[in-house]
Amino acid sequence: MKSTLAALTLAVGTQALVSREAGCCFGITAYGGPGGVVGTLGDGQLRIGGQEPAAHVCINNGGLTDDQGRGCILTPPTTQLQCDAGAAPTLGFEISCNGTISHNGESTFFSCPTEDNGVSKSSPLS
Repeated sequence: MKSTLAALTLAVGTQALVSREAGCCFGITAYGGPGGVVGTLGDGQLRIGGQEPAAHVCINNGGLTDDQGRGCILTPPTTQLQCDAGAAPTLGFEISCNGTISHNGESTFFSCPTEDNGVSKSSPLS
């Protein structure tokens, strides 16, 4: 299977900024490449444009965790964002005044798009 990643800019969703344990929780919307609400698979992998439930993450001290408590990490070398059980969150995330999420000043991330029927078009990198 050919592996394809989509570049995206992430922004805080409209129902954003709900407080959870001294953090700030929000949904994510992707812009660029395929755009739309970012969803999550049962194992924490993020997808754009599929039928997966909307991803909800919290930022706390510069790290992101999903609503299942999984640490969100940037996988090298592509900076694909995903949330993994047992993973310590990658630190250095910020939310700008306009709602854009960045990591150490970079606001472009990668995720695997899904087809209209919800099937992943590509294999996630590990």
